[in-house]
Amino acid sequence: MLGSHCLKTWSSTQEVVTLSSGEAELYGITKGATQGIGIQSLLQDLGISVGIRIFSDASAAIGIAKRRGVGQVRHLEVKELWIQEKIQSG
Repeated sequence: MLGSHCLKTWSSTQEVVTLSSGEAELYGITKGATQGIGIQSLLQDLGISVGIRIFSDASAAIGIAKRRGVGQVRHLEVKELWIQEKIQSG
């Protein structure tokens, strides 16, 4: 959303099989961040500066996203951990 205007919506099935709901929600957070960064880049090309906010009610996924490394999660794909660096850098 940009103000009250919807810029993009989508619906998709999860592409990866996960062993926990926290892991599944983390994949959703990273997909949302990827889409948000893409739209942010497009808007910057148009001279519009916006921030990104991602909402999630999954405390396990939020915990994984805020820490560094995989922690106790055993089957997490390392390629999804870039979100941790983005959160740490603001």
